[in-house]
Amino acid sequence: MSSWDMKRKILTLLREDEEFKYAVAGLLGMEEILRKLAEHDKKFNEIVAKLAEHDKKFNEIVAEIKEIRSYMDRTSISLEEEAREVISYKLRERGIDISLRRLFIEGLEVDIYGCTDDLCVVGEVTTRLGVGLVKRILGLVEEVRRKVPEVRDKRILAVIYTLWATPESIEEAEKRGIWVVEALRELTPFNPLD
Repeated sequence: MSSWDMKRKILTLLREDEEFKYAVAGLLGMEEILRKLAEHDKKFNEIVAKLAEHDKKFNEIVAEIKEIRSYMDRTSISLEEEAREVISYKLRERGIDISLRRLFIEGLEVDIYGCTDDLCVVGEVTTRLGVGLVKRILGLVEEVRRKVPEVRDKRILAVIYTLWATPESIEEAEKRGIWVVEALRELTPFNPLD
């Protein structure tokens, strides 16, 4: 048998005869390496199976959260919608009938907006009112004056609707003439700005 035939026979045996392959690997000091690799493959496959189970459970949780959010959206009004309803009601009590909506104009978003012949309402909605928002609301009013032509010559009522306000924010709002309203009470006086 030629050396070329012998090499071909050995290569064929290595490909087809696992026992021969391990014998040769052992002789080359690789039997232990091959055994460890087989163990690692088995452990890797177990980990992949566990991850697949975690993915399944995670997807079930995400689906449940989406279902709860969808239910909440269907059954409750948003805080902004509530704010517009409460502010409209409080204005009607003062004899001011105004339709309030959300305003988007030139990169500006205003949560509470509406105008009559001589008064415009510009406001924000927040769950917790701090001094920072009180200071920013007047900047928002000025932006609305610049970007919305119908507002320029009218009195503006700056309003913030909140679920909770810090005492400092109420004090600051009162100083600046900003009307702060919670669902059941007015925290500062009604005071349209000129």
